[in-house]
Amino acid sequence: VEPATFAELSTVRVGQLAVAIGSPFGLEQSVTAGIVSALNRAVPSFNIEDGSRTVVEMIQTDAPINPGNSGGALVDRQGRVIGMNTLIRTDGTVEGNLGVGFAIPIKQVMRVVNDLISEGQVIRGWLGVSIQDIDEQMARALNLDTRNGAIIAQILEDSPADKSGLQNQDIILEIDGSIVEYSSHLKNIIASNRPTESVVMKILRNNKNESLNVRLGKRPDENNLADSFFQNNSYDKLGLKVSNIDIENNSELVGVKIIAIKEGSDAQDADLRKGDIISKIGEKEIVDISDYTKLLGKYNKGDSILLYVKRSNSSRFVGLEIN
Repeated sequence: VEPATFAELSTVRVGQLAVAIGSPFGLEQSVTAGIVSALNRAVPSFNIEDGSRTVVEMIQTDAPINPGNSGGALVDRQGRVIGMNTLIRTDGTVEGNLGVGFAIPIKQVMRVVNDLISEGQVIRGWLGVSIQDIDEQMARALNLDTRNGAIIAQILEDSPADKSGLQNQDIILEIDGSIVEYSSHLKNIIASNRPTESVVMKILRNNKNESLNVRLGKRPDENNLADSFFQNNSYDKLGLKVSNIDIENNSELVGVKIIAIKEGSDAQDADLRKGDIISKIGEKEIVDISDYTKLLGKYNKGDSILLYVKRSNSSRFVGLEIN
């Protein structure tokens, strides 16, 4: 028996035959067929522990995929593996296949496998910035004719971005000739490179195109990363430090994410936790840090404040006094 061969993603085409292999509902060695429905489909991935979301670019297929297919191969008509079956989209009532399945491209899978074998962990490139998508109002304010790219909202001191000369409000348009479509796309491109590798970035700064050579670094762990971004910031009047939620456009998840809680504060006593999402103050909905700061600024010491907090799949109200 010869090992399976892998196909290059550049050779995969929408409309070509796709065959999914797996054990749907425990039925081992099952094979189903369909076509490749789309490439580079941005699929949100939800972290139930901290409420964060990332976006994975997957192959979409209508080859029937059901529970038990996950981890199986998606192959082309030559038998070459093009992806690893991962998840399905349903209507919330049907657990089985509705013709919308997703597979992680095999290049991404093997990158993870090789890192685990050689390093014992996944090694990703890191830039050291906080980024946002460009919405319609932002595009108008900046006189942009496109919403492609990602705008830099914050740069971590002494990070690869800081050392390369990137600045707040720079819009990253391309990396090594690849167009950046949105902020999560940028994250995926950076993460697909290795630390110490250099990339060429095309940016828009003050309505002028510029190019920068950026040498990437190694991403710190989550706790060190949060501490680094906010080490110079004091806690707010609730005893919290918050950040924008990193999600793709049009997600239903809005608000700000708690990234640190002051020891001994009322917020800690109220069982607020890192990763909780504050989506409302009073009756006002929060979209980002700007909303949060404006609304919080209306309260003074001694005032009571009502927060609407989401954690995983549950929500609750939390009342606090401003100290």
